[in-house]
Amino acid sequence: MTAAGDTPLARALMIEELIGIGKYDTAGAHLGEALTAWPDAPDLLATGAYLDLKRGHYPGAMWYADNALRFDPANSQAQRIRISVLLRSWNKGPAMAAAQHLVQTHPNQASSHYMMAVVLYTRRHKRAALAAVDEALRIAPDDSSYRNLRGQIIGMRRWKGKALKEFRLALRADPDNAHAMENVGKAQSSRWRLSSALRAYLDLAAMDVRRADDVRAGVSEVFNRVVKVMTPVNFLALVILGASAAIATRYGNHQLPIPARVIAALLALAAVVLPVWLVLTVPRRSARALWSSLRRSKLISFCVLLGMAIGLCLAVVALIGSQAFTESALSLVALPVMLLVALRLVADFVG
Repeated sequence: MTAAGDTPLARALMIEELIGIGKYDTAGAHLGEALTAWPDAPDLLATGAYLDLKRGHYPGAMWYADNALRFDPANSQAQRIRISVLLRSWNKGPAMAAAQHLVQTHPNQASSHYMMAVVLYTRRHKRAALAAVDEALRIAPDDSSYRNLRGQIIGMRRWKGKALKEFRLALRADPDNAHAMENVGKAQSSRWRLSSALRAYLDLAAMDVRRADDVRAGVSEVFNRVVKVMTPVNFLALVILGASAAIATRYGNHQLPIPARVIAALLALAAVVLPVWLVLTVPRRSARALWSSLRRSKLISFCVLLGMAIGLCLAVVALIGSQAFTESALSLVALPVMLLVALRLVADFVG
């Protein structure tokens, strides 16, 4: 028995609201109950496909989508989900054919052109993908997801500044768009705006606790770039001190030249100050997320600490400036410097 006014569409909308807030088990229970009453309702079957897609159960999502299309071949939601599953299965050819059919069936729906843009973006057809997403934005200019995809497509052309502008427009349209915030972090990191990138990733952590792995990866990438700066800076300070010690030994001087000591000390201190400055730019509300991410990124955190320790040692050596002390100290510092170079290469490899 169903209540008056209770329809498959109304039940599907209610279930999709539950899916939207992450209550997948409750949504699944309601879906099973609804399908018992209306087993052939394409709206409910399409909602089942959406639920399984969100759960990551792609065979189930495809089964629901195919059955929804069997009862309603023009069901746009089922068509979009079917395309998404095909893309996740790396079936790009069938996905392209399905996207073309979707655009032909629903040419006035922005979501149709958006899915076409997604397929073209996956196939790296940049110009065609940009044209498709522009058509989607022409129909629905305020949609944050479409604007975010446009930024990703533009980013493929290495126009990071223009891509960043699109991501910010997406966030202006929907401040809770986690994908756009993540893309802001990636764009800022690629432009070496490390403080802005770090804050973007930590804002992502505040937006969606389920994106903890993405936040950790983003924070790790930012500090990996910090290590990329610290390593050559420390190495250059080491070379300057070593060369100065060799010159002092040759001419019988007991102290290193002051200009060389000053330059080496400034370089070494820069390697210490850079990560400290980066951490201090983080708002207090994001501190817990930062430390949580760094604890999970043990390799890159160790590299940062090792780089700071090397920089501090080199600064002390430069401050003392004794030729004999410098020669003995540099023989000890050289090994950690080489270790840092090796660990940074490993960090690049493992991500």
